[in-house]
Amino acid sequence: MRINTRLNYQIRPLKITTIAINQECVSCYLEMDRTKLLCALYKAAEPVIAIDYWPQEQNSVHRHNFQSWVQQLLSHITDQTLKVQVTVINDDGNLYTAVNESILYCLTHSSYHLKTRTQVMNAGQDKDKQIVVDLDLQEQWQSDFECILMVDENNCLLDVRLLTKRAQAMDAFNEVLSLCYRSFEQLPLIDKGETSVTKDTKEIVIATKNKKKAAEFKAMFEQEGYRVKTLLDFPEFADIDETGTTFVENARIKARTISQALNRPVLGDDSGLCVDALDGQPGIYSARYAQDHNDAANNAKLLSELADVAPQDRTAHFHTSLVFAAPNKEDLVVDGEIQGLITGIPQGENGFGYDPLFYIPELDKTMAQLTPEQKNTISHRAQAMAKLKKQWQQWLEG
Repeated sequence: MRINTRLNYQIRPLKITTIAINQECVSCYLEMDRTKLLCALYKAAEPVIAIDYWPQEQNSVHRHNFQSWVQQLLSHITDQTLKVQVTVINDDGNLYTAVNESILYCLTHSSYHLKTRTQVMNAGQDKDKQIVVDLDLQEQWQSDFECILMVDENNCLLDVRLLTKRAQAMDAFNEVLSLCYRSFEQLPLIDKGETSVTKDTKEIVIATKNKKKAAEFKAMFEQEGYRVKTLLDFPEFADIDETGTTFVENARIKARTISQALNRPVLGDDSGLCVDALDGQPGIYSARYAQDHNDAANNAKLLSELADVAPQDRTAHFHTSLVFAAPNKEDLVVDGEIQGLITGIPQGENGFGYDPLFYIPELDKTMAQLTPEQKNTISHRAQAMAKLKKQWQQWLEG
């Protein structure tokens, strides 16, 4: 019995979703059980094949074969000179089938010329040495061999690749051939007329999973006709490691990483509390000062660190850096700050994070005592957004 109880000829469910189609690019998101990737095709003067892995430390067992294999695939199916960008979000085996199906999908939903349709499948052995198709990653590692088969729409062989031990593959080739042809019948027929395509050319992604934070940005963009999404709409993305040493660096990492993967404008932000008596801490570590995104623990640690500091010396400021990234554009960067003091007792029910401790003398209130309307007028994020509002549309559409 296979690891995942599939029959020897049975492939995993395959789902493809359109991301964007315009004159410059067509892209899609593909899921084959836990194998997930993004594929984008661009017109280009010279052919370019780019295979990226997300997260970057993840390696495919056959990563080194992919660029030459994709180049050969393109030579069979199109005369168009293209740049192919494949971002592997999770590799759980059989990337050959996944990449073939995603490129074929993009080609059939574009104006690019398609010479022939192709079908690709891998085959090998399960733990009981039975020949099986659509190997997941664990099966790939256990198998003595892996065979990759490519056929055209008339079932003529275009390419056969034998990986690892060739002798075992050749001995089982007839069975491999039979099972692969049987598995091809399970692949979806990709056709323009069968799929509704949504053109998401006016869409902006906010690189956050914080609904409250995202809500502050929506009004600005939606009134100009842009649809706003957050990372909650893309659960396939793991948390991004914020390895920068400044707010701007962390915001840029988020914005550029997601923008490259989705091929659309992405706004990243990094915000934090900087306390003068603590040499600017917690700063970029504000959200994970004591425990990751645990407001109560973070506030408790802050009050403990300031226990011996006089009230008038607890000066601090909230800081926000916003970085807007988009394909083929220089980043747009703006900042905002608000000055205040750290109180000894949390006050207020609104807001989040350190808001109940951040006292604004001019208003005689903490940030958490302000109404959402007041906060959205004077906060550090509001000030950064006011600067962004004056520039973003010309930057993005200019």
